[in-house]
Amino acid sequence: MKRTTFPKLLRPKLLIRAARFALPRYRREVELPRILGSKPDGVNACLGKLLDVETGMEEERQSGDQKYSPSAHISVLTALLAEMSLVSEANPA
Repeated sequence: MKRTTFPKLLRPKLLIRAARFALPRYRREVELPRILGSKPDGVNACLGKLLDVETGMEEERQSGDQKYSPSAHISVLTALLAEMSLVSEANPA
């Protein structure tokens, strides 16, 4: 089977810890439409969209943009971690 690789996200430890803390309460059917603005497609399509959203948020964070929201960033990171987990479970090494 093909092993799935994910991009390495270098983010502040506090953001990653908060996202991991939120994982048990993650509800795909609620969170993905809220974050992406539409009903989710397949897992791989969701991952691509989530990565795009998260990259934009990271750029906002690093530039000090006033519209940056740490709580929204944590929600996106939580969704990203959960979706990566789904892909990993579907494609065990």
